[in-house]
Amino acid sequence: MTMKQISVFATDVSTGLAGISEILSENKISIRALSVADGTEYSVFRLIVDDPDTALNALRNLGFVVSATEVFAIKLSDEPGALDAVLKLLANHGIVTQYIYAFVPKEASDAYVVLKAADNESAIKILKDADFQFYSFDT
Repeated sequence: MTMKQISVFATDVSTGLAGISEILSENKISIRALSVADGTEYSVFRLIVDDPDTALNALRNLGFVVSATEVFAIKLSDEPGALDAVLKLLANHGIVTQYIYAFVPKEASDAYVVLKAADNESAIKILKDADFQFYSFDT
């Protein structure tokens, strides 16, 4: 159920994103989802790509500071309160949601979000038991 997310740390948003994009393009790697958190001293780029291992190696080889994290993605109905229901369900079970971002897949008839929980395994079980559907970029 989980997928590998790449986090890239850069000191400048525009040059960081341009450099990351160029490296991925040169290695024929497609970005499936992207989030950028701009800080005062550095920015964090979170990416889901179609070939995370190659992306990690390529970025590291060119001096980027990168890490890999397991995340998961779920499908939500595109209506008010859908995300709130997920976050409340996890919170009611003591699961901390560390961050979240959305993406639009090719078949964009629903809303989709990538989540990172303090305990992904427990969060996935809770959401499965509540009949949430999971999304995989491999499908």
